[in-house]
Order: sequence, then structure tokens, then C-alpha cells
Amino acid sequence: MLQVADTLTSMTIAAGEAFIMSIQLRNRATNMPLDHTVRRLALVFYSGGTRAVVETIEGAYVNDARGPRFAFVRDGSLSNGFYGSTLQYEVTDRLFGSRSVLARGTMAVEASAATVETFGSIIGRTEAQFTLYFDDANIVRLMEQDLLPYGGAALPVAPTITTPAAISSDGTPQVGEQLTGTDPVVANGSITRRRWLRGSTAVATTQAYTPDATGPLTWSVEVLGLDGSTITSDSTITVAAAATPGTVIVDPIVTRNGQQYTFIARRTGDLSSATSRTMQVAASTDYPPGSPASDWPGGYAAATANFAAGSATAPFTITAPVAAQPE
Repeated sequence: MLQVADTLTSMTIAAGEAFIMSIQLRNRATNMPLDHTVRRLALVFYSGGTRAVVETIEGAYVNDARGPRFAFVRDGSLSNGFYGSTLQYEVTDRLFGSRSVLARGTMAVEASAATVETFGSIIGRTEAQFTLYFDDANIVRLMEQDLLPYGGAALPVAPTITTPAAISSDGTPQVGEQLTGTDPVVANGSITRRRWLRGSTAVATTQAYTPDATGPLTWSVEVLGLDGSTITSDSTITVAAAATPGTVIVDPIVTRNGQQYTFIARRTGDLSSATSRTMQVAASTDYPPGSPASDWPGGYAAATANFAAGSATAPFTITAPVAAQPE
């Protein structure tokens, strides 16, 4: 069976045997359980001296007659795969997105019988349950260990996707348009990796991505289950070439308010995407009706017309460089 030092500084297990351990968090002064729901414990195994992660067991939250705790359960394939190895491990607390180490030590895997224990054969086996006592500064001051029969609580199950990953865009997905990848909703697991893929090549890992090439593009999210298995949730779209912006013209009608002149720009072509165009008014020939050329000694004024997706028109306002003459 799994043998653990009371200080959580060492573990020994036989190859092929199930790994069954749980941890409960309590206040040392009051002996009351802490709020486990705001924490997320994990047991991370590293190869000798390299800090390379070789296995992570996410703590499964359990709350039954024994009280709240995190269970770390794997069948015999975990220890069987580590046969002959001495590993470092850390019990980590990912409170508020941070990562602090509650305990660390080594695990040695020794030889045993040839069979590998399955989940169906481990009910009633010995579980090592640790109680970690914290002081008011949230520091572990005491550990206690009990050996109890394992009753099947938090038996790891495969992860499932309840709502798949998705891609959103402002209009027709096209080159130069920002896309946003939406994470799937996951049960019995957690997200470990997000990627934008063009074929099998990763082109970005951020959720917001602006494609620079046409063709299929996939938002791929990888999920690690409580049983150690992984699944992916993918959403694929086809990126089109950037739409021809079409022609933009300015209506001859203008609204004047002192030095402010508001025009209406009209565009043709593809209207599906939002876009911005810089508009210029030449003072020599195109200055607004009712505004004398003396209002525009700088030659011209420029402003931006912001077209909403689906809209053919957009207002823009320019300011005369000198005070407008009274009407």
C-alpha cells in the first residue's frame, strides 16, 4: 500500500498499486475545517532534479460524513508507470490563482506483483488521509495522518465537455479581423492548454487572435480529467480574404455648429465588417457650404468616419482651424 511519512516528506508505493490519499484543511486554534471551496489543491510530480512535470493529480473536492477534503486517487497504472523511479512531489495550493507549496518530498516506486490494480479493485483498500492545520497567517503548523478504508469517494472519472469551444467575430471571419476563442464548459476536469491552429501548427495561444492568412483556422482547448486522461474541444472556421473596402463618398449636405462641421460618409462594397476611414476636406474647393475659404488657412482638415458592421453610412466631424464667421 501507499506509505507516507507523517510529515508528508516521503512516500513509498509498489508498482501497480493504486494511489489513494486525501488532505483536509483545518484551523489549528479552533480545529474547524477551512473553506475548501476557495482552494484548489494539486499533487505535482517532477523527475529527479530537473523540475520537469511528469504527472499532476488535481485534487477532487469531497464533502461527506468525514468532512470536506481533497482526494487524490489513481489506479495502479500511475505507480506501474513510475516503477524504478524516485520522484519529487509538491502539494500545492492554488489559492486566488497563486501557487504556494504546502508540502514537498520524494516518492519511491518499488517492485510488486505483475498485476495493475483497477478502480474496481481498490474499494476497501487503505487510504492515507492527512489533516493540515493552519495558523492565522495561513501557514501549515501541524500535520496528522490517519489510515482509513477507501470507500470510493471522489473516484476519478473521465472529463466531459458540456458546452463546446466556440469562435466569435464581428462579421464574416476574414484576414485582419480580430477573432475571439471561447473556452468550453468542462465537467470533471480543468483546462490545461489553449491554441489557435492552422492545420497542426500552433499560431497563437491568446484567446484574441487576428488572422493574417486565409483558410481553415481552429481554436483548440485541451482538458485534463480527474482520471488523468485528456480530451480536446475544437472549433474550426474558414478565414476569407479581406473584403474590398469599396468606395466612400461624402454627402454634399453638412451640419454646421460654430467651428464644427458634421458630414455623412457613404460606403459601397462589403458592409459586413466594421471599419474606419480617414476623411479629408480640401479647403480650396471642397470647404463646407456657408464656410468662407478664410476659415481654412491650413489647406484641409481630416477626421475619421467609423462605419459599424452592416452600416453604409457614418458621420464624421471636422473643426475649422480658425473661428467660423457669424452666419
